[in-house]
Amino acid sequence: DMEAGLKTFGVVFHYKTLLKVFYALLIIYFISGFAIFYGTVMLIAFFPVFGVIYSIIGMIKGKWNVSEETKKYIQYPIVAGLISLLAMLTIQIFMNSG
Repeated sequence: DMEAGLKTFGVVFHYKTLLKVFYALLIIYFISGFAIFYGTVMLIAFFPVFGVIYSIIGMIKGKWNVSEETKKYIQYPIVAGLISLLAMLTIQIFMNSG
């Protein structure tokens, strides 16, 4: 991208900044989910936030560097977000089917 003269996020921002924004957006997603679905069955879909918190702690300990040791901390929040979305979909299907 840089050689082509493109102004993408990967060129303009440092990768550590992009990782921090990624985690911040995930935390906003989970906080808004807790706020919206508080007191309902759908709240179960937001329990994967603990995987995101675990990965944030791991990335902070790794000083936001991407390496073999911190690779798993980048994979956890992606899986947690997908599990959350799948759980919301599954709960919604079961709530509407009966």
